[in-house]
Amino acid sequence: MSKTSRSLDSETDQRAAEYVLGTLEGDARAEFGARLETEPLLRAAVQEWEERLAGLGNDQGAAGPPDGLWDKIDARIDALDPQSTMTIRAGRGEWSEIGPGVEWKILHVDQVCGQRSLLLKLAPGACYPAHDHSGVEECMIIEGDMIIGDLQLHAGDYHVAQAGTRHEAVTSEKGGLVFIRQAA
Repeated sequence: MSKTSRSLDSETDQRAAEYVLGTLEGDARAEFGARLETEPLLRAAVQEWEERLAGLGNDQGAAGPPDGLWDKIDARIDALDPQSTMTIRAGRGEWSEIGPGVEWKILHVDQVCGQRSLLLKLAPGACYPAHDHSGVEECMIIEGDMIIGDLQLHAGDYHVAQAGTRHEAVTSEKGGLVFIRQAA
């Protein structure tokens, strides 16, 4: 591991590698590119990844795939029902700030049922204001804690708010990660 890589957290170093490989896309790529203009350590990490990966683009002497491989891959893809499964890895997806110390990552939106699944991340001391529920909201505390008014919830606890109910302010003492299913 290089000196620059050791100075960055692993997620930022991974983003630098994804940036160089071209697998970081959309808003995430644009945001990373903007950071490169102002963060010398990040530029150094990108340069190190470019140097480490420089030989990968060299196709001299590279053999192509065996005959018929692409046809086999296409047949496997065609056989899959793209709607039947979806996986979002822990380090993937985009977190959006919805309040000070409060972020969410939308995992899935079911247009047919009018529901969405998301992860809510609460920083220690975070507070999300009181709010009304237009539809049913289910919460499962994955780690840490979440406090709704006087109700304290911890990892493994489940909570449901029915449509038309009001949540008091949501806070967290130690920080928490919550799985939520709610009306979209």
